[in-house]
Amino acid sequence: MEIRRLTADERPEVSLPIQTYAFQASPPDDRLAERLRRNQDYYAGNLTLVAEEDGVALADASAIPMRQNIRGSVYPMAGIAGVATLPLARRRGYASALVTRLLDQMRDEGHVVSTLYPFRPSFYERFGYVGLPRTRTVTFTPPRWRGCCP
Repeated sequence: MEIRRLTADERPEVSLPIQTYAFQASPPDDRLAERLRRNQDYYAGNLTLVAEEDGVALADASAIPMRQNIRGSVYPMAGIAGVATLPLARRRGYASALVTRLLDQMRDEGHVVSTLYPFRPSFYERFGYVGLPRTRTVTFTPPRWRGCCP
């Protein structure tokens, strides 16, 4: 297995087919594929890694750079996204290898915080991720401001 970083120019041809298979309806319609290609500029700042065997892309994962305010200090962070493996390559360690390398590169590039929405929390526990406490929802009626609302 070879893991390498994709350039923005490679992303539509190498990563997009894996992402489309993993996260879109199957088979994708031509309009969806074209719309996804047009949206590639949105991903230009992402760090995307691909796992290949004999030059064939079998899995990929991305980190989306952003900033996070933690207790009044703002830190560079990256969100893990789009971890996907084609069916013929599943259960061979590609996703684990990609996430490990992605976390290493994120750290080396100064992203001291990371987050993700896991497809299966137990998969990400081995990388040190933990779930947040159960979400609590509070509903309240805001006060009526003079001159604003009847």
